[in-house]
Amino acid sequence: MRTTIIFAVAGAAALSACGQGNQAADASSNLANTAATTAKRVPYCFFKDESSKDWTASVGKDGNIVVKGKAYVADGRYKAALKPPEIDGATASLQLGMPQNDTGYSTEDGWWNINQTIEGTSAVQKVEVLCGAKTLASLEVKRKG
Repeated sequence: MRTTIIFAVAGAAALSACGQGNQAADASSNLANTAATTAKRVPYCFFKDESSKDWTASVGKDGNIVVKGKAYVADGRYKAALKPPEIDGATASLQLGMPQNDTGYSTEDGWWNINQTIEGTSAVQKVEVLCGAKTLASLEVKRKG
């Protein structure tokens, strides 16, 4: 009986080792194909056109870009905020989002003041504030000198 178990285990090990080299090659090929065919996902926009206003972009004392604006959220459980920027050459893009309100308070009228600093942006000349695929504001950055 012991010999039967030994042969069964050895046979299972031999069968499980078959084709492992091909699986690794297939896995890396599938990963490369998926990365090439996967388009960038555009986030959903929770805001109406009239629910954001007063967007500005300026250069702070430290040379970083400061983006300011306002966005309206009716439900106090959520707040308006900008997601981290995506920088592509001379353009920085920021998505307006509606994360959960973690501040412990809400605004009285529903309008949230948004203020975000984009660091390390000496080459950026234009800032786009986006909501999904919509462009809410296209802001030129004016630098001194």
